[in-house]
Amino acid sequence: MSLLGCQWSRTTSGAPRNGPRECPLTLILALAVSDPLRRHLQQIAPMTAGLAIQATTDLRSLPIAPWAGLGVLAAWAAVSLLVGGMVLRLRDA
Repeated sequence: MSLLGCQWSRTTSGAPRNGPRECPLTLILALAVSDPLRRHLQQIAPMTAGLAIQATTDLRSLPIAPWAGLGVLAAWAAVSLLVGGMVLRLRDA
């Protein structure tokens, strides 16, 4: 199943195997737009935020600071949990 570029891995029983895979939609869009919007899309992308958390040198060249990247990653996780909870509630109704 593909939802906005997010690949979901499922077993034959229909249960999630590894959870969501990387969502490359924001990174693909970042390649297609001009520079100011590209930097903003890179700042809200989960992969870029996760990689920024791990950076220890040359922090000025990153699109987002490490602590801000942690916040973006936490926001993606919170939204994913909320959407998952809503889907679960709607399916179990």
